[in-house]
Amino acid sequence: MLTKDAFIQVEAAYTTYDSISAQIAELQNQDRGTLGTESDKTAVTRTFTAADPELIEGRITLGFKF
Repeated sequence: MLTKDAFIQVEAAYTTYDSISAQIAELQNQDRGTLGTESDKTAVTRTFTAADPELIEGRITLGFKF
């Protein structure tokens, strides 16, 4: 409590996650990116990995009691 009616509150959190992987499959033209006819396209799979992401968050609250 700061005064009889006012207060301040502080919160913090730290979270870690395991590795996260995602795959995207798309049809892609070898010569012109993603443009071209359907017969020109080949399937491409891409994999993205975030190694051990973490989340740090905090909150400061200033309040008044009625």
